[in-house]
Amino acid sequence: MTGSNPFVDDGNGDGDDDGNGAEPVRGTGLTPPVRTLSLRACPRPDDSFPVALCRTVATTVDADSSVAAEAPALEPLASALIALEGYVRLRRATLSERTDDRETALLASDYLFARAHGAVGTAPLDAERALASVRAFTAASSELPAAIGRSERAGDEEVETESESKLKSESESASEPEPEPTVETGPLAVLAGCGCVLGAIVGDRSDAADPLRAYGRQLGTLLDAVPGGSLDEIASPPERLARDHRKTVRQAMIRGLQGEVITGSLPDDPRLRTALVPRLEAAMTAHERLADHLDETALGRLERPLRWLEAELGRGNGFEATEGRRD
Repeated sequence: MTGSNPFVDDGNGDGDDDGNGAEPVRGTGLTPPVRTLSLRACPRPDDSFPVALCRTVATTVDADSSVAAEAPALEPLASALIALEGYVRLRRATLSERTDDRETALLASDYLFARAHGAVGTAPLDAERALASVRAFTAASSELPAAIGRSERAGDEEVETESESKLKSESESASEPEPEPTVETGPLAVLAGCGCVLGAIVGDRSDAADPLRAYGRQLGTLLDAVPGGSLDEIASPPERLARDHRKTVRQAMIRGLQGEVITGSLPDDPRLRTALVPRLEAAMTAHERLADHLDETALGRLERPLRWLEAELGRGNGFEATEGRRD
């Protein structure tokens, strides 16, 4: 699978290089500001946590499936998840007023939301699995407005009310039943759970979709517990440090899911233990429930991020060994 991103430019900052793989945005009639913001809002596939989960699940849940045969289906699903991540990022920016041009951000997020749904429908799957993937994606995207609103609850109440109204209107026409409310679920948890479900569908293991969704949500919630810091170039040193810590944890978890050697370490900050340990225990419980559905290969790959985090929490000043440590 390629690591290129169909939504972002090649890093030269102008977003106009024709060789950067941004074709899905071309020829759409978007104004240059909307197009540029759409490109920059989306992560590259190799930096996307939901995409990593989708790929890992799809290629490990069934030892008899052909990874090569399923790879074409993963590309459009990855594009859909990436576009939805960009949508979330822009919507959160409008809620917290972290954008200079709110109208442009709203238009760009609208485009990405529509682009995500268009992409998921192009996955080359048989009719039954294609319908299942669209349903799973629609259910997740319909849940995002409330999840985004919860994640920005501490922001300006007036802005939040207006933005949530706009967000909720996007899901009113969805034909799928409204998902059950999850009190503490943020947008990353929703996307991670969706990535797991899409991977199960591609791997032809829809029977494992529900426990995999629960596990993905726990991993997303776990990652959300690490402070992210500001994305602004003028961010304060503590904000930049928090951003770097979050990046380290995300990359470590993605590497683990991909079966690569995990690099980086958790900062020796006792405050993180309070936030992470309960969520780690919940994720481990969710992983244990997968034992009835997946083989050892899939279980081991999905557990690697948890093992790394458990080891990190058990070392350094201010951390104590986690109870129930696994050998």
